[in-house]
Amino acid sequence: MEPRRNASNVDSMTANRRREEQKLKVLTDYTGETTRLQIAAKSEISIPQRRRAAQTLKLQTESQIRDLQDRRAAAKRRHDLDVSQSQALANELERRQAERDRKEREVQRICDESEELKQLELKLKAPR
Repeated sequence: MEPRRNASNVDSMTANRRREEQKLKVLTDYTGETTRLQIAAKSEISIPQRRRAAQTLKLQTESQIRDLQDRRAAAKRRHDLDVSQSQALANELERRQAERDRKEREVQRICDESEELKQLELKLKAPR
């Protein structure tokens, strides 16, 4: 049998319900705060990890940039050496050709000026 409901019982039940609701609110607040603190702790832990990862990435990128610059500098040195050697070779070939031309002109001049050579040439060309 249910006790009679009177004002005193209703007030008592309402007070009990409020205490239970208050306890539930405290527990809910505690759970929320605990969850928030756990997330903050995880975040605090991950900050150094993210910093290390960012630092590692930065160092790798800098290393790749240095490697690229070194390769470009080496390629430029090779190119400059190729150009220099090609120019030296072209100059030497030009000098040799000029020397051959000069010698050929000298021989031709000597042949043109020498009476003896002209007479020998006429004898060779003469019919027999």
